[in-house]
Amino acid sequence: MIININVLSLFKATQIINGIKSTNHNAWITTVDIGDKQDIDILYRRNQSRKIPHCVRYFKDIYEESTLFKYTEHGGPSQEDIDVIVSFIKTLINSKNSYNLGINCYAGISRSSAVSLIARVLNGEDSDRAISNAYKDNFQMWPNMRILRLAEKYTGKELTKEVEKWKKQHENDLALPPTF
Repeated sequence: MIININVLSLFKATQIINGIKSTNHNAWITTVDIGDKQDIDILYRRNQSRKIPHCVRYFKDIYEESTLFKYTEHGGPSQEDIDVIVSFIKTLINSKNSYNLGINCYAGISRSSAVSLIARVLNGEDSDRAISNAYKDNFQMWPNMRILRLAEKYTGKELTKEVEKWKKQHENDLALPPTF
Protein backbone atom coordinates (compact mmCIF):
# COMPACT_ATOMS: atom_id res chain seq x y z
CA MET A 1 0.00 0.00 0.00
CA ILE A 2 1.12 3.57 -0.61
CA ILE A 3 0.93 5.67 2.54
CA ASN A 4 2.68 8.82 1.32
CA ILE A 5 3.53 10.41 -2.04
CA ASN A 6 6.08 13.19 -2.61
CA VAL A 7 7.22 14.96 -5.78
CA LEU A 8 10.83 16.04 -6.09
CA SER A 9 13.25 17.45 -8.62
CA LEU A 10 16.12 15.32 -9.87
CA PHE A 11 18.50 17.39 -7.74
CA LYS A 12 16.53 16.73 -4.53
CA ALA A 13 16.03 13.06 -5.40
CA THR A 14 19.79 12.72 -5.92
CA GLN A 15 20.47 14.30 -2.53
CA ILE A 16 18.05 11.91 -0.84
CA ILE A 17 19.21 8.76 -2.59
CA ASN A 18 22.87 9.67 -1.99
CA GLY A 19 22.16 10.15 1.72
CA ILE A 20 22.84 13.90 1.75
CA LYS A 21 19.26 14.50 2.90
CA SER A 22 17.31 12.15 5.09
CA THR A 23 14.03 10.63 3.96
CA ASN A 24 11.75 7.72 4.53
CA HIS A 25 11.04 7.07 0.83
CA ASN A 26 11.17 3.36 0.14
CA ALA A 27 9.89 3.35 -3.46
CA TRP A 28 10.68 5.62 -6.42
CA ILE A 29 9.37 6.59 -9.83
CA THR A 30 11.65 8.62 -12.11
CA THR A 31 10.62 10.20 -15.43
CA VAL A 32 13.43 12.11 -17.13
CA ASP A 33 14.94 12.72 -20.57
CA ILE A 34 17.31 10.09 -21.92
CA GLY A 35 20.08 12.70 -21.54
CA ASP A 36 19.89 12.15 -17.77
CA LYS A 37 20.37 8.38 -18.10
CA GLN A 38 23.89 8.27 -16.64
CA ASP A 39 22.81 10.03 -13.43
CA ILE A 40 19.65 7.96 -13.16
CA ASP A 41 21.53 4.68 -13.69
CA ILE A 42 23.63 5.49 -10.61
CA LEU A 43 20.53 6.32 -8.56
CA TYR A 44 18.73 3.21 -9.81
CA ARG A 45 21.63 0.94 -8.87
CA ARG A 46 21.86 2.51 -5.40
CA ASN A 47 18.15 1.94 -4.86
CA GLN A 48 18.41 -1.63 -6.15
CA SER A 49 21.29 -2.35 -3.76
CA ARG A 50 19.06 -1.12 -0.92
CA LYS A 51 16.16 -3.23 -2.25
CA ILE A 52 14.11 -0.08 -2.92
CA PRO A 53 11.71 -0.55 -5.86
CA HIS A 54 12.47 2.04 -8.56
CA CYS A 55 10.58 2.48 -11.82
CA VAL A 56 12.47 4.54 -14.41
CA ARG A 57 11.03 5.80 -17.71
CA TYR A 58 12.86 8.06 -20.14
CA PHE A 59 10.81 10.58 -22.09
CA LYS A 60 10.78 14.29 -22.74
CA ASP A 61 8.33 16.64 -21.11
CA ILE A 62 6.18 16.99 -24.21
CA TYR A 63 2.51 17.53 -23.52
CA GLU A 64 -0.63 17.98 -25.53
CA GLU A 65 -0.88 21.71 -25.02
CA SER A 66 2.29 22.05 -27.09
CA THR A 67 1.86 22.36 -30.83
CA LEU A 68 5.62 22.28 -31.43
CA PHE A 69 6.11 18.53 -31.40
CA LYS A 70 4.46 15.30 -32.33
CA TYR A 71 4.53 13.33 -29.11
CA THR A 72 6.32 10.03 -29.36
CA GLU A 73 8.20 10.90 -32.58
CA HIS A 74 10.16 13.44 -30.55
CA GLY A 75 10.58 11.43 -27.37
CA GLY A 76 7.41 12.38 -25.51
CA PRO A 77 5.54 9.99 -23.20
CA SER A 78 4.06 6.93 -24.91
CA GLN A 79 1.23 4.65 -23.86
CA GLU A 80 3.85 2.01 -23.03
CA ASP A 81 5.58 4.43 -20.61
CA ILE A 82 2.31 5.07 -18.80
CA ASP A 83 1.40 1.35 -18.80
CA VAL A 84 4.70 0.54 -17.06
CA ILE A 85 4.29 3.37 -14.52
CA VAL A 86 0.69 2.39 -13.72
CA SER A 87 1.68 -1.27 -13.34
CA PHE A 88 4.43 -0.25 -10.90
CA ILE A 89 2.00 1.92 -8.89
CA LYS A 90 -0.58 -0.87 -8.75
CA THR A 91 2.09 -3.30 -7.53
CA LEU A 92 2.91 -0.94 -4.65
CA ILE A 93 -0.77 -0.38 -3.83
CA ASN A 94 -1.52 -4.11 -3.79
CA SER A 95 1.51 -4.98 -1.68
CA LYS A 96 1.21 -5.87 1.99
CA ASN A 97 4.21 -3.56 2.56
CA SER A 98 3.76 0.17 3.22
CA TYR A 99 5.45 2.54 0.80
CA ASN A 100 6.49 6.17 0.96
CA LEU A 101 6.68 6.92 -2.74
CA GLY A 102 9.11 9.50 -4.10
CA ILE A 103 8.40 10.67 -7.64
CA ASN A 104 10.88 12.76 -9.55
CA CYS A 105 11.43 14.26 -12.97
CA TYR A 106 14.03 16.87 -13.84
CA ALA A 107 12.40 19.94 -12.25
CA GLY A 108 9.67 18.30 -10.16
CA ILE A 109 6.95 20.32 -11.89
CA SER A 110 5.27 18.57 -14.82
CA ARG A 111 5.97 14.88 -15.41
CA SER A 112 6.31 13.98 -11.74
CA SER A 113 3.21 16.00 -10.80
CA ALA A 114 1.16 14.12 -13.37
CA VAL A 115 2.46 10.77 -12.12
CA SER A 116 1.70 11.89 -8.56
CA LEU A 117 -1.93 12.59 -9.50
CA ILE A 118 -2.23 9.17 -11.15
CA ALA A 119 -0.78 7.46 -8.07
CA ARG A 120 -3.09 9.38 -5.74
CA VAL A 121 -6.21 8.50 -7.73
CA LEU A 122 -5.22 4.84 -8.12
CA ASN A 123 -4.57 4.83 -4.36
CA GLY A 124 -8.19 5.86 -3.71
CA GLU A 125 -8.27 9.66 -3.63
CA ASP A 126 -10.98 11.41 -5.63
CA SER A 127 -9.78 13.85 -8.31
CA ASP A 128 -10.30 17.03 -6.27
CA ARG A 129 -8.52 15.67 -3.23
CA ALA A 130 -5.68 14.28 -5.36
CA ILE A 131 -5.14 17.69 -6.99
CA SER A 132 -5.36 19.49 -3.65
CA ASN A 133 -2.92 17.11 -1.93
CA ALA A 134 -0.50 17.18 -4.86
CA TYR A 135 -0.53 20.99 -4.80
CA LYS A 136 0.10 21.03 -1.02
CA ASP A 137 3.07 18.73 -1.62
CA ASN A 138 4.42 20.77 -4.54
CA PHE A 139 3.16 24.32 -4.97
CA GLN A 140 4.94 24.55 -8.34
CA MET A 141 3.13 21.62 -9.91
CA TRP A 142 1.95 21.97 -13.51
CA PRO A 143 0.91 18.44 -14.50
CA ASN A 144 1.75 17.10 -17.93
CA MET A 145 -1.58 16.70 -19.72
CA ARG A 146 -0.35 14.03 -22.14
CA ILE A 147 0.60 11.76 -19.24
CA LEU A 148 -2.77 12.31 -17.58
CA ARG A 149 -4.68 11.65 -20.80
CA LEU A 150 -2.80 8.38 -21.41
CA ALA A 151 -3.58 7.24 -17.84
CA GLU A 152 -7.32 7.97 -17.88
CA LYS A 153 -8.15 4.44 -18.98
CA TYR A 154 -6.63 3.25 -15.70
CA THR A 155 -7.92 5.94 -13.34
CA GLY A 156 -11.51 5.90 -14.59
CA LYS A 157 -11.45 9.68 -14.09
CA GLU A 158 -11.24 12.56 -16.51
CA LEU A 159 -8.20 13.98 -14.78
CA THR A 160 -7.37 16.16 -17.77
CA LYS A 161 -10.64 18.11 -17.40
CA GLU A 162 -10.16 18.52 -13.65
CA VAL A 163 -6.56 19.62 -14.08
CA GLU A 164 -7.45 22.01 -16.92
CA LYS A 165 -9.90 23.74 -14.53
CA TRP A 166 -7.25 23.80 -11.82
CA LYS A 167 -4.64 25.21 -14.22
CA LYS A 168 -6.95 28.09 -15.17
CA GLN A 169 -7.18 29.00 -11.49
CA HIS A 170 -3.40 28.74 -10.98
CA GLU A 171 -1.98 29.94 -14.28
CA ASN A 172 0.16 32.61 -12.60
CA ASP A 173 1.72 30.24 -10.05
CA LEU A 174 4.67 29.34 -12.30
CA ALA A 175 6.05 32.85 -11.95
CA LEU A 176 8.02 31.46 -8.98
CA PRO A 177 11.48 30.05 -9.66
CA PRO A 178 11.82 26.25 -9.55
CA THR A 179 13.04 24.84 -6.22
CA PHE A 180 15.73 22.46 -7.42
